[in-house]
Amino acid sequence: SALPATDQVNDFKYSGVHWLGANPQVTYWVNPLNPWSLADADTVSVVQTAFNEWVNHQTDGDSNVNFVYGGLTVAEVSANPVRDGLNTASFESLNSTYPNAIAITFYWYNRITKGIVEADTVFNSDLSWSINPYGAVFSGSYDLQNIATHEFGHWLVLGDLYNNRDSELTMYGYGSTGETKKDTLGKGDISGIHKAY
Repeated sequence: SALPATDQVNDFKYSGVHWLGANPQVTYWVNPLNPWSLADADTVSVVQTAFNEWVNHQTDGDSNVNFVYGGLTVAEVSANPVRDGLNTASFESLNSTYPNAIAITFYWYNRITKGIVEADTVFNSDLSWSINPYGAVFSGSYDLQNIATHEFGHWLVLGDLYNNRDSELTMYGYGSTGETKKDTLGKGDISGIHKAY
């Protein structure tokens, strides 16, 4: 029989690409410019919280990835990005190029070493976004922390999951307005990090 959809399902998808080194440090920058008047400090705080959700589930004995906030940037990532040497999170219009995308993460890696050299996340500014207080549900907009936590799983090169039984996991490939369940990792998400590192 099919497994029920809970965050205790132990599914993940991993490609073999990763940040190189014993304990790689990945510095990222945030361009908080957005059309909804989300405050810079709040946007940065949510991005940091989303990265820390992954960092906090690494264990001793793993090769732990340390995500470090580098500061604000005015760098923008287009829908067809090129490497610029900065790992960034920003809001940009995606509807014309990726009409169904809530957000997209791009990464570049060395084909020989399979080591990542840069990652960028773009949140679709054509959609409505909010920063939800704990426990609140804003049904008409996407919660930044919810989607950011999912996208930063892609920085660890975990893939989207599409089985119904995986719908409670952070790496489930669909999101909805008002959703906050991706804020915290499930069993499969955590197993994925341990497999990768």
